[in-house]
Amino acid sequence: LLTRAMSAWYLHTGTVSERLAAGREHVRLTPGRGQTGGGGRGQTGGGDRGQTRGADRGQTGGAARSGGADRGLTGSGGRSGTAASLAGLRLWPADDSGWAVSRSRYWGTPLPLWECEHGHLTCVGSLAELSELAGLNLIGLDPHRPAVDLVTIACPTCGATGQRVPDVVDSWYDAGSMPFAQYGPPPAGSGWLGSEQRAQLAVETAEAAGSWTDALQTIGASVFGHDPFESALRLGPVLDENGRPMTRNLGNLIEPLPLIERYGADALRWLCAVAAAPGSARKISGAALDEIVRKILLTYRNVADFLITHLDAAAASGGPWQPDLPGTPARAARPLLDQWILAELDGMVADVTAALDSLEPDAAGRRIARYVDDLSNWYLRRSRYRFRHDPASRDGAAAFATLHTCVRVLTRVMAPIVPFLTDHVWNLLTAAAPSGSGSPPDSVHLARWPAPAEPRADGQLAAQIALARRIAALGRSARAAASVRIRQPLASATIATSGASSLCGELRSVVADELNIRALELLEAADNEQRVILDLVISPDLRAEGMARDAVRAIQAARKADKLEIGDVIEVRWSAENPELALALTEHGQMISTCVRAAEFGPRPGPAAALAQPSAREHVSPELGLAFSVRLVR
Repeated sequence: LLTRAMSAWYLHTGTVSERLAAGREHVRLTPGRGQTGGGGRGQTGGGDRGQTRGADRGQTGGAARSGGADRGLTGSGGRSGTAASLAGLRLWPADDSGWAVSRSRYWGTPLPLWECEHGHLTCVGSLAELSELAGLNLIGLDPHRPAVDLVTIACPTCGATGQRVPDVVDSWYDAGSMPFAQYGPPPAGSGWLGSEQRAQLAVETAEAAGSWTDALQTIGASVFGHDPFESALRLGPVLDENGRPMTRNLGNLIEPLPLIERYGADALRWLCAVAAAPGSARKISGAALDEIVRKILLTYRNVADFLITHLDAAAASGGPWQPDLPGTPARAARPLLDQWILAELDGMVADVTAALDSLEPDAAGRRIARYVDDLSNWYLRRSRYRFRHDPASRDGAAAFATLHTCVRVLTRVMAPIVPFLTDHVWNLLTAAAPSGSGSPPDSVHLARWPAPAEPRADGQLAAQIALARRIAALGRSARAAASVRIRQPLASATIATSGASSLCGELRSVVADELNIRALELLEAADNEQRVILDLVISPDLRAEGMARDAVRAIQAARKADKLEIGDVIEVRWSAENPELALALTEHGQMISTCVRAAEFGPRPGPAAALAQPSAREHVSPELGLAFSVRLVR
């Protein structure tokens, strides 16, 4: 490689240095300048091409063509302010250093300078101006090489023939003028590129090292006096699963379309948009996408499907639920679980809004993921049974209204990141629960961004729920250690941990139900001290209830295998080899019927009874020693 000095055209940027410095003060850049690990382009002393003290393909910063940086471009040779639009592409230091704007290449935007033999320069601002100077109609001319090189003009200063200088403009000029060059030169005094034309956000990659945003800022400050954007994001590199840059030489390029076909576009968007801080590297792998699908997207979809299915079931049974259903309890009159998940919803909306406004999409993603987990793995798990109630009942109306609000608002919050799944859920949701107060938007992307319905909770309820979940986790761990399945009820349990005695009665019942404990005693304990005592004596009554719960699970699995809808009502006829199981099914028949939506539940009258019902489907649970038939009633 050879490095040799060459003549180059320079722009004098010292005249706009104060504007540029002022622009840096109010423009938000995430991550901040200097946080990407390398010197930004346009900084003196670095290695970027075209900078004042570096070399670019044989061009050195010390050679200014025909007399220095001021000549032609920032002098009086320009017309209609066009020359000023070339005044700098990068954010330079606050001194009088210039920038080598020209490139000795063939392809690119030709430098609009014509020079006569006497050294007079003319900067041409449009094809119309060029036509006037050349005495020809050049409106249809292709303004690129070689056509533009053939055009000569009469020098306005001396009348001699002017030839276009052979250089082209650095490609960063094209990128830096992108937002406004498409509209042509602004009329003098028009005030063009006011606040209404400014972009809210500019995004570039870390590899650009600030070149594009600096180009935007410099041209904006030079021509219009302010920046063309309000905020900027600088994205980190995309790596393979081993943390290596993707290159053809390494053979580790990952094609996006196969990933989209397997995991969906929404999963890939989540990984790229919110899985890491904007300036951090992102490792693209099937394992990472699979985790996003399982923990976030499928969980959200399952919650939405649960609500929509029960809304459809309520409508099919003649008692449809609507958001404006009269008699729905006010928020403060609903169970504590409802109040908590709605308060968490308000907090999530506020946190996500603040994070996105602060250009912290990773914080927004973490907050959404946490809420999805709370909604599915605590609220809905502890509230499932309530959706078996009539939606017109007080508890049923509260449950439907709460979950509907949560899913509807969550869908709008997730929409910018997960646009396809949320739009699908929105269409299903608005069809299942149309509001009488007006038609909802056809798409979630036409809906307004949500705002918190009420001020944030004071934290007391959130602390109580956190305590309840901590106690429940201790109880589940103890049951697992004792190898007692959760469907087997226990007579009593004693749990001692810090703060346990302060848990309110309503949430004590929730914890007891979560642990399937008939009598739960909570004791205060010192910090870092935890004790769980389970009564593992299984009485005949407890054993019978456990068998009944196992039967519910078997019948629900049969309903799913038969592809029955949640709202479908069935008839179940059973036969049990074990007399103890038969007694348990008889004693707990009402509970089982309610759980599996059976209009009739009872033993088979005789061994051939099933043959008289050709529409019934036979099922067997070998572990229970239970055989039963399921027939759709309605």
